[in-house]
Amino acid sequence: MAETTYRISRLSASGMIVTALLIDLIALIPIVNLITTATAFMVFGFWFYLKNIPLISTRKMLTYLTAGVLAIIPFLPGITAGVIAVIIFTRTEDKTGLSLSAKPKFKKALTGAK
Repeated sequence: MAETTYRISRLSASGMIVTALLIDLIALIPIVNLITTATAFMVFGFWFYLKNIPLISTRKMLTYLTAGVLAIIPFLPGITAGVIAVIIFTRTEDKTGLSLSAKPKFKKALTGAK
């Protein structure tokens, strides 16, 4: 039985979660909240890009955006929750080989594909 290769290793996942927790702690400062949230989206978006994890899939993008909305609300660790959810989705995809991305059903109608 072949060993599963994960796009996000345990060490990378730990680093992402610790970084997200630190960003959520910094975001407790009222004025800094919006700046840290925007910066976190750019940092984690790039970090996921480096790990070859597209955030274009519907479920991952909704999770990431929901985390952003939660991050604006003080005292909720929205960034951390979003990062953990994307890590779980990605590792599940890697382990099972199934894509958790929801593909639009109207794609055939738009592209004319059969």
